[in-house]
Amino acid sequence: GQLVPAVERERPHPAETLPRLARRIGLPVAELREMAALGAVEVVVRGGRQCLEGSSVAIAETWARLRNAGYGDELGFSAQDLALYVEMVQWLAREELRRFGSRVAAKVDVDTSRRMARDGIDRMNELIGLLRESILLRAIAEGNVQDAGTGEAG
Repeated sequence: GQLVPAVERERPHPAETLPRLARRIGLPVAELREMAALGAVEVVVRGGRQCLEGSSVAIAETWARLRNAGYGDELGFSAQDLALYVEMVQWLAREELRRFGSRVAAKVDVDTSRRMARDGIDRMNELIGLLRESILLRAIAEGNVQDAGTGEAG
């Protein structure tokens, strides 16, 4: 629709083949494919080769930094952990679009709608990060952290 060009980001990530990207960021190609199967990234075909581009490259790079920071297979982490986030964000995006459509898009001109969509995405990305951090820190301070040894709150 009319909002798409307004909210698409210019991502400085041209198409990169899966093997090249995997080598560069230190993840197996199979993990990139699993991320795609989960809906976290989108595989596209460019020049007859499977690639990631744009925000999919940024997502893969960020996931690789997390994996390389200690969130590895030996501790039980895998691309499957992304499923929680993909499902939550898909639900959130559907709800946000429903509210935006009924509250904004039908009531303002196209230029205002585009500006509000762009600004709303940016501000809510910031807000979600801050809320998540605040809620996690509150839970930790209240002792609501599972003890790996017993499976009970610490």
